[in-house]
Amino acid sequence: MNTLKRLALTLISCIMLAGCGRTADSDESMPDGIVEVAPTTQSEDLQDEDNDYEEEETVTTRIIYEPELYTQTTTAVRRGRVYVASAAPAPPAIRTVTTAAEHTTAPLQTRMIIRTTAAAPAETSTSVHTAPVTTATSTSEHTSTSTTTKRTAPPAVTTTAITTTYAGISPEKQLSKLTLRQKASQLFIASPDQLAGVKNATDANTTMKRTIADTPVGGVIFSAGNLSSKKQLSAMLINMTVYFEQSCGIGTMISVSEQGGEKTSPVSEKLLTTGFYEPSVYGKENDPEHVYDIGKTMGKELLKLGFKLNLAPPADISGGYSSDEHIAAELVKSMVSGLKDSGVYSAVGNFPGTDQRSGRTLKQLRAVEFVPFKAAVDEGVSFICMGHQRVSGFGDGLPADLSQKAVGCIRSDLGFGGVIISGAMNDEAITGKYASGEAAVASIKAGVDMVLLPEDLDEAVDAVCKAVESGEIPEERLDESVLRVLTVKKAMGLY
Repeated sequence: MNTLKRLALTLISCIMLAGCGRTADSDESMPDGIVEVAPTTQSEDLQDEDNDYEEEETVTTRIIYEPELYTQTTTAVRRGRVYVASAAPAPPAIRTVTTAAEHTTAPLQTRMIIRTTAAAPAETSTSVHTAPVTTATSTSEHTSTSTTTKRTAPPAVTTTAITTTYAGISPEKQLSKLTLRQKASQLFIASPDQLAGVKNATDANTTMKRTIADTPVGGVIFSAGNLSSKKQLSAMLINMTVYFEQSCGIGTMISVSEQGGEKTSPVSEKLLTTGFYEPSVYGKENDPEHVYDIGKTMGKELLKLGFKLNLAPPADISGGYSSDEHIAAELVKSMVSGLKDSGVYSAVGNFPGTDQRSGRTLKQLRAVEFVPFKAAVDEGVSFICMGHQRVSGFGDGLPADLSQKAVGCIRSDLGFGGVIISGAMNDEAITGKYASGEAAVASIKAGVDMVLLPEDLDEAVDAVCKAVESGEIPEERLDESVLRVLTVKKAMGLY
């Protein structure tokens, strides 16, 4: 019996060695049992102090099989992050690797499953796959590679599947590791200009590196002035990613507001992606399937460029798809679904969805303006953007994103548990009456989770920190919003 076992083991070993001797496209001999499966591009800081790009270093990941033990080891995977090269000129898809050395409570776990099935001798394909990297709530499709060779199959064909799971840190654990300023910074979405200290910033300069080290904001939103070419954007995002990793180990949400039309399409305008009309055109057409296809096409192109969050579509009935709340609701739902199926998160805006400054009761808002937003929530949207409208139905005369009553309606009437983003705080409706710090504090006290584009970023972050230290904003209230942000970032694969 033992002899039969040894013979079977030897046979399986020979089969694996025969099928794994070299890559499909390689002419060079490799040692038995080693398969070169994928090149990965590793980049540290791609810019020096003079903004000169250093040459990227190419590292080959090899999976080594030891047939007698059926074990696997992986070499040339650096500690911290794996950079998986994607097709140029798109930026690399970047994934966090959590190792036992970094977090002893969340080790890298690997298992290998071997299935053997009978087959007659024939020409067949033997494939070795690296499975997608999986987090608690998301799966990346960008890490799968395949090596195929045609061989004459022996009586038994062995297929080896490798599944690697990265048991990452939880949002609660990540929250506990942050300082007060880092937590406050996570509640802001800034522009590249604010981080780089220059207008129309198109590279990640040393000023940006210092700003991110001190203030690792939760999101960065790009405008047309920050885009000149796909190659430029790729290099900029790679360096920004490194800066955020070095700062607090949490990636930032790379964002844009691509809604369609001449004035609200920075990406299609500057990088020549597919262009679409403004939403009202599709509202007249009233074809939900067409709008879904638009969302999916737009999302795929944004994701390829590195954008994970799109501040779109507009769900307000005064400037969105339609003044008919039911038509608007169906088209908003379709757009959110299309973006989501492409891998891009959407932030519908601008709640409460009306430009009328007076005369709208809360009952009227619920019956009309809230309908498209509720449709987006039912579709699983993770972000809602607010506006600065002063609506009489809230009864406090405040801009909606500073109104506790307005924010409360998003939670109670819409049943929304995701991230609420303020309107752009550099708008005259805010700057004409409030200082940057004052507006940021008021917004967070009202229940907003992320403050969009404060006029003075440093002043706003400093004010939130001081408000927490003084007790004006309870730290529990701050942590509540930070945890929402970190939960979504976990799903995005940003840590």
